[in-house]
Parts: sequence; C-alpha cells; structure tokens
Amino acid sequence: MNKKYCFNGSRMQARLLVGLSVVVVLALLFIAYGIKDCEQKDLLVNVASKGTKYTHLPYNVTRDSRFDFRKEMEKLNKERVKADDPRLVNLIRNYYIEPPSDKPYKLLEPGRRDASYGQAMFVDGTLRNMASGFFVDSGAHDGEIQSNTLFFERIRGWTGILIEPQPQIYKQLKDKHRKSFTLNACVSVVPYPSTVKFLPTSFYGKMVENLTSEAEWKKKGFKEITVQCFPLYSILLAMNQLTVDYFSLDVEGAEEGIVNNIPLDKVKIRAISIEYDKVEGGADRLRKIMESKGFKFLVKMDSIAAHDCIFYR
Repeated sequence: MNKKYCFNGSRMQARLLVGLSVVVVLALLFIAYGIKDCEQKDLLVNVASKGTKYTHLPYNVTRDSRFDFRKEMEKLNKERVKADDPRLVNLIRNYYIEPPSDKPYKLLEPGRRDASYGQAMFVDGTLRNMASGFFVDSGAHDGEIQSNTLFFERIRGWTGILIEPQPQIYKQLKDKHRKSFTLNACVSVVPYPSTVKFLPTSFYGKMVENLTSEAEWKKKGFKEITVQCFPLYSILLAMNQLTVDYFSLDVEGAEEGIVNNIPLDKVKIRAISIEYDKVEGGADRLRKIMESKGFKFLVKMDSIAAHDCIFYR
C-alpha cells in the first residue's frame, strides 16, 4: 500500500473527528441554551397566551344585564337550595365567577419560581410534574404572596379557580392578572349557599364563629362584613369541572366544615393541602378525618407562616 495514501487517509480521518467533535459541542450548547431559554420563558411569559385557552374547561357564560342576580341569590340562600340546584349553578357561573386575565402578569417578584413554602414543589413531585392540570385555591389571598398555586399556573400551564372572600384583598388578586378564574366569595361549611359574617382580622381574615369571639374582635376595632358562600360542589358544577388535581385549602379554621361537605363520590380530588393549626385536634385529628374519607397522609409541613398536611387520593 502507498505510504503517502495512508498518511493522507489518517490526516483526513483526524480532520473528520475534529469536525464531528465541534458539531457535537455546538449541538450540546444549543440544547443547553434552548433549555435555559425555555425555563426563562416559563417564568416570565404568560403560559396561557401561547395557545387556545382552557379547552378542557367548557365554561360558558350567559349574562343578562337586566337581571337582578343578587335578589335571586338572596332567595336561594333563604331556601337553602341543594348544592346542585340548576338555578344556583347558573348564578355562580354567569354572575359570580370571573374569567382569567388576558393581560401580562403584574407580580411583585416576577422571577420567583415558587411563592409557596414548599407545598407546590411537594405536590408537583407527587403528581410527577403533571402539565395542564386544574386546581382550586380556597383562601387565595392576593394570588402571589405564599401562593400554593402560582407555580402550577406559570410553570406547568395549569388553570383553576382562585377563591378569596375579602373584597379589598380580592381587588389585589385581580390586579395580579392571574391566568385562572376568580371568585370573590367563600367556600361554604354547609351543603347549601349562605351568607356569613366575616372579620378581616389580619393578613387573612376569618369567619365569625360565635358572639363571644365577635365581641372580642369588635373591641379591637375590626368591622365585620357579610360574605356570600357557596358549596365547593356548586362552584365545580358551575365550572363544568369535577376533577381537581390539587386543592389548596387555607381558610383560617373552616377547613373541617368544608371537607365534610364535599361529595367525594361525585368530586375527584387527587392532592390536597390543608392548614391544620386551626383545626380542633390539630394534625392528628385532621389525619384521621381525611383517612376516613379515603385519602392517604403524605407529609406535614411547617414553616413560619404555613402549617399544612398534604394528602393524596
């Protein structure tokens, strides 16, 4: 064999190897950049604006501006209608639930990936990074501070419903331009619609439990307000959505009454986090209650401002 040919062949092979190595390195850099770029977009870009909205939520609104829906709501409250009464469901759908914002987010910390105290990350792992799910956030506050659901909306492309009873806090929630439905009401602790006295006592506020506690708060200068409450089942029927992938429940003491009035034979809840420190009997009693309903206890999470138990079903 010609030595010159062998030499040229070896040199050509070397050049090919070098060229191939360069291509591989450039490809890896491109992939890495693409991943980083996608993560940044997930954090900073409105997920819901990337395509058609909420195709899995057949949410249809028919509103009549001449209809006195508040008067009709008073009537249904007095009648204590069932949670699945069509009149109630239609009222909630057409006159109480508000649609997601189509404006850019207006957050205090737009670069923060998770505003919760670890609940969102734990549930995300439990659900194996599930995309396009549905959540219920009861006690949503302003939609950002300590939010257990903002991560799922922005990063995983979920939607859901944010429920907040305090009118002033609800206005702050609306100003965040969340990409989920919103409801200025509370979740009922009874299986029918009703109004309750509500004291915006602090960062969160709470239902008035009895005349003694009401008098104590009034002495401190707090003024009660009247809030409309709906059973969770009614709200979900109004959304045409009876599967909840994650339910965040933080209502300053009304948690037990709410979970006891969810018809779990009709509503499917996968993961639920419940604030336990204001439940009588604490985490141990809450665990027994939830296990009796078929939920599996996963973890108790404690932080400066959050004391939750997380369950899965």
